[in-house]
Amino acid sequence: MNKARTGREKAQAAEHEARAVRSKAALQSSRTAAMLKVAAGLSFTAAMGAMLWASAVIRNDEVLDNHVDYWANMARDLDDLFGAGDPTGREALAAAWAGEAMEAADKKLRAFMTAGIQLTDLAVAHAYDLAQAVETLNYVHDLAFALTVAEVMWLLCARLSYTINPVGALGLQEMIGRKLTTTIMVLHTTLVGVMGAVLYAGMDGQPQPFRPEGVPAQDFPMVEV
Repeated sequence: MNKARTGREKAQAAEHEARAVRSKAALQSSRTAAMLKVAAGLSFTAAMGAMLWASAVIRNDEVLDNHVDYWANMARDLDDLFGAGDPTGREALAAAWAGEAMEAADKKLRAFMTAGIQLTDLAVAHAYDLAQAVETLNYVHDLAFALTVAEVMWLLCARLSYTINPVGALGLQEMIGRKLTTTIMVLHTTLVGVMGAVLYAGMDGQPQPFRPEGVPAQDFPMVEV
């Protein structure tokens, strides 16, 4: 029963995590793009960063939030149906089946319950992984916006020095623009690499090591959802 409570707590924690984390990548990526347009008007080299960032702009957060909610709801519903933990410890099963004639049916039922719990655990893992991915996405976009704003401020300061030293100001602007473009390249690579790895590990590429020893995989294969 302790294992069942632990599994239920995991499902509830995954649902809470998913509900608490909302994507703000669309807002922040658009704000960063707007600041990069300002930078592009001040520096030719910064324009390359603006063009690169255009591919990182997220148009709508709703799709990602809906995926997180889907797996959180799936984890909750499966937990309500199957519970969680070790089905061999359930009193209902122990009381319902007795005698040698029931052993084969008992094994099948236990395997079915185990397969259901496996699917519950998988849904919990997906919900949690997606929520963590959204948090990482939010952090990177927040960082990109903050760094872009800082570099744009430096570009504006360099522009103000045009009346004193036009040649030096132009060189300083292009240097700042190159730095900004380099920063955007690093952040863009981080978004593609880290988020791709996290989402692949949490979704399509997640291994299936959940089957307890003695429960054959071919009896009750994992349900595709």
